[in-house]
Amino acid sequence: MYDFNLETGDTIWYEYASAIIVGYEGNPLYLEETPHYKVVVEKDSVLLENGQYRKRLILDSYLEQYGNLYIQTSWVEGIGSIDWLGLINPVIVFLFDNGDQFQFVCFMQDNEVLYLDNPYCDDCLCSWDTLFYHPFPESNAAWHTVGENLFTEDTWSFRYAVYGDTVINSVEYSKIYEMRDTIIVNPKDTYFAAIRENDNKQVFALITGFSETMLYDFSLRVGDTIWYDIGGALHYDNVKFWEQTHYKVVAEIDSVLLENDQYRKSWLLEGSEWGETTWVEGVGSIDWYGLFNPLISNFTESGDSYQFACFKQNDTILYLDNPFGDGCFCGFITTSIKTTDTGKTNILTLFPNPAKDLVTVRINSDHLTNYKLIITNIAGIKIVERSINIHRELNIDLSNFKSGLYLFQIFDEKGVLLDSEKLIVE
Repeated sequence: MYDFNLETGDTIWYEYASAIIVGYEGNPLYLEETPHYKVVVEKDSVLLENGQYRKRLILDSYLEQYGNLYIQTSWVEGIGSIDWLGLINPVIVFLFDNGDQFQFVCFMQDNEVLYLDNPYCDDCLCSWDTLFYHPFPESNAAWHTVGENLFTEDTWSFRYAVYGDTVINSVEYSKIYEMRDTIIVNPKDTYFAAIRENDNKQVFALITGFSETMLYDFSLRVGDTIWYDIGGALHYDNVKFWEQTHYKVVAEIDSVLLENDQYRKSWLLEGSEWGETTWVEGVGSIDWYGLFNPLISNFTESGDSYQFACFKQNDTILYLDNPFGDGCFCGFITTSIKTTDTGKTNILTLFPNPAKDLVTVRINSDHLTNYKLIITNIAGIKIVERSINIHRELNIDLSNFKSGLYLFQIFDEKGVLLDSEKLIVE
């Protein structure tokens, strides 16, 4: 099947040829006697994932009965073909114009990835769920973001739902409403924006007073950039948008496990005006402001903190990270209605406060369990995550902390928030 001793101009012959037909009731991969050959046109080297170079042969392939070039392919020493069907690709000669496409994505040896070109995830083997694209919802879906002021302990929420469609400038959109309660369809809901997705997995938003802007691009690869011409910021229970150019770069592609035990493809992006953010296919951003978070370019140092709490589609919770309850919508969090009910348990003690170089964290509990400490800055970005036992004092070095306000949160083994305290770093 392979001859890695070939030089430029050398020919390798094959007696049998094959094709693959997806959906064929018999054997989708079959062989028939059809002589064909390949000619080495170039020799060079390719850089593998482990930082080493391997010899590569680039070959033109010909069918003897037609005498014409039908495909060019590349072989890598010790791996084989890195095109189309990979290992058995040298015998593939028939291509069917039925829409089927194949790509060699990965080669592993001794549990080490040596070659990787996977369009579905940033790994050799993706979860089966991530191999199928999940389009952005056009109806019966809701996004929920919660907020809290670290000084006043006031809380609020942003609830958005997609239902109904409209035509604007001859383009069809789905309508996004601000929800007044947890029921998606409510006559008192307020129209907020219009969104649409094209055939290239790109989601666009049309916000009143602005031109259409791309919100998400779920076709992006690692290193790709997405540009925005609308910026924005959150303050208390309001959001404000303005014209501003900023961008995000894809740093990593992975997958996340949703509440329905299925995996979805995810993107980690780094912003020009903001920190890291994560997108999930068919959901959107799972950080800060959630659905419209890609447009957020600034934050106010007023003690406001936000967290994307939930995504729900067809009455099924798919994503859940709600600090105020174990459901998508918690009853005591209502849009634009303030509350100071924090359910405080006095488990967590910080001293001294304010602090400069070092702060001591103490857990006051008699329950035999392990706790998790999470520290976030005023922008809601997690900067520390530690395990801590009962009756144990944990010293946190603050030398790398900038002056400002930080939120310390204690969670139990099930991820339930038990207590929180604010620390001022001088």
